[in-house]
Amino acid sequence: LIDHTWYDEGMLMIGFSDGYIISVSTHERDLGEEKQSVRFHPHSLINFTYNATLKKIASAGSDGVRVIDSKDFKEFKNDFIPTADLEVCMALTHLI
Repeated sequence: LIDHTWYDEGMLMIGFSDGYIISVSTHERDLGEEKQSVRFHPHSLINFTYNATLKKIASAGSDGVRVIDSKDFKEFKNDFIPTADLEVCMALTHLI
């Protein structure tokens, strides 16, 4: 287990080190029911965060950063940032 966060009304999002992010209901009628489960990162999930205003998830994993729609757990493929690009950005910030 990497982290968890509450989102929407009565939903719990949980991230696991093996790359999965899952959504579990805490509503009385379907308490504990897994609503979504997707492996977004092939090797490992490092961390994730949820933006309530945009209703989007950003997840960082061994292969890069992904942006995900929290309603249907579909990835915004055009927003993917591969690890190599992140390393270039980090190198540039050290030069400034």
